[in-house]
Amino acid sequence: MTEHLLPLAAGLAALLVAATLVWLLSIRLDDTSVVDIFWGPFFLLQAIVYALVTPDRGFIGREVLLLVLVAVWSTRLATHIAGRNAGTPEDHRYTVMRRKVGAAWRWQSLPRVFVLQAL
Repeated sequence: MTEHLLPLAAGLAALLVAATLVWLLSIRLDDTSVVDIFWGPFFLLQAIVYALVTPDRGFIGREVLLLVLVAVWSTRLATHIAGRNAGTPEDHRYTVMRRKVGAAWRWQSLPRVFVLQAL
């Protein structure tokens, strides 16, 4: 049973670390919208972690194909969103939340936006 929990725990830990790093970047940029760019790459991170910690099932080609497909999709999505958001103000969804919460937004955005997007 624990062999099945290891990939889940490792994937969750990697996502939480990545979400925290992206949150720190958002604080530096003062723009919560940056999380949208990383939504696709969070999937890639999880796929890589699962591939690394899951015991070999015997057919590596399927794992490689899956990783390549997820990498292409997540890179395309991140590039598209980054290009769309370049030079624009923070997304209105986050601006509304920021106004409602006030000065505490900096801390509340971590669980309310970044952890949820990563999960």
